[in-house]
Formats: sequence, C-alpha cells, structure tokens
Amino acid sequence: MLLVLNQIILQALNMSHVLQTTIIANALAGRNIAVAPTPRLPKKVGAGATEVLDDKDEEETLDQPLPFPPAESVDEREEEEETETTEATPKPKRKPKAPKVLTDIVLTTAKVSLADFMAQKGNPAEMMDKYSVVAVWYKNEFKITEMLIDRIWTAFKHLGWESQLPTDVEKPLKNLTYTKQWFQKAKGPGAYEIIWTGEDAVNKMGAAKP
Repeated sequence: MLLVLNQIILQALNMSHVLQTTIIANALAGRNIAVAPTPRLPKKVGAGATEVLDDKDEEETLDQPLPFPPAESVDEREEEEETETTEATPKPKRKPKAPKVLTDIVLTTAKVSLADFMAQKGNPAEMMDKYSVVAVWYKNEFKITEMLIDRIWTAFKHLGWESQLPTDVEKPLKNLTYTKQWFQKAKGPGAYEIIWTGEDAVNKMGAAKP
C-alpha cells in the first residue's frame, strides 16, 4: 500500500513540474492554455482503504455566495408611500369672505325697483339667473358694471333674499364667468362684469313663449 501511495505522489509531482514548464513556455510565446485541475490525493476512510476526495470536500468558504437582504416588494413600497401621504398635513380649505352692505349708492332711488325688475324677468328660480338680473339692473339704473360679492349681497338684502345666498357668495359669479360664460373678469380683485351673452339671456327672461 505504501508503494502505491508513493507512486501516486511521484506522478503528481512530475505532472506539476511538466505543467509549470508548459505554462511558462506558452506565456513567453503569448499563448493561453487551460490549466488542468490538480490531481486529487486519496484519503483514508477506514482500515487500509482509500477514497478519492469529493468535490464537496474541496469547496472553499470564499466560493459560497454572500447573503444579501431580500429585495423590497412593490406592495411594501406602496404601503410606505401611502403612509407618508396619509401623515402629510392636509391643506386648510379657503374660508369664503364675508360680504357686507355697501352704502355708496341708495338702491331705493332707482327708477325701476329691483323687485319690479325681477318680476318682469319672471322671478327666476336659478341662482345664476338671479345674479344676472341683478347685474343688468345695476347697469341700467346706476351705470355700474362691476359686480362684487358686496354688491350682490346688498341687492339681495334689499330684496330680503339674503338667506337664499350660498355660503360662498362668489361661487355663482365664477360659474357665470367660467362655465356659463355670461360674465367676464373685471380689473379689480374679486370683480366680475356681465357681457352681451348674459344681457341677451336676461332680456329673453320673462318673455311670452310663442
């Protein structure tokens, strides 16, 4: 048994010597060759028995893949984003400006009272129609074209209709401007004025239908 083991060792040493010589010669000549694996030495596994080493026995610790943390799932990222959005402080809603009664003109001095003018237009039920009638009345009686929430509030209070106004008195003026397109923005802040489309609509109100 010792004789067989010595022969295997001598063969391994001779092969290593030849392999080194070949590698050096090819390196000088600029050629690359594949390096043959080093022969495995036998190991003793019992009384007088020999066994070739397994691949598993030769694995190095450095060959093992390094552990990486698990990738974050899409659901986890979405939950984090939703949490951040929920925790964000919501913007406070804009509080409508409170209107006031104007005293620059006396509405009772009009040649045609606002109540009579409303009656001529059929006492419209729609809030935007009422705003439009008020705007035309101001223009006819006082040559005032600029409509502010204070101007609307004063007219409705004069009629005793202030309780009918919405909390945001400016909202119908915006709708008349941007949705219905009977009004347009005026120069002053929060100011609007009726245009020909709105006047034409008011002129047709209360007319007898054919």
